[in-house]
Amino acid sequence: LDLQTKRWRDIVREMSFDIENIIDDFMRKIGDKIRKDGLVKKTIRRLKTSIARHQIADQIEAVKKLVCETSERRRRMQLPLLVWKGRRMSSSLG
Repeated sequence: LDLQTKRWRDIVREMSFDIENIIDDFMRKIGDKIRKDGLVKKTIRRLKTSIARHQIADQIEAVKKLVCETSERRRRMQLPLLVWKGRRMSSSLG
């Protein structure tokens, strides 16, 4: 891979780590609190987790924007699509 493609690959890898961290935050703050309770308990839990939900939604929007920008940058730079093949990356061109 050329230097430009390697840099793009590293950016995509870093974004995947960011996405994984957002999912971990969600599961830690909200996901493990999902239970089958009555309406009152559910409502109280939703109120208690509303700040975390908004923070996570903001993080998702920021990453989504970054993914779109990175994809557009790849298109403008005419970089090949990379395909994961086991322990190595290969170009979709060959």
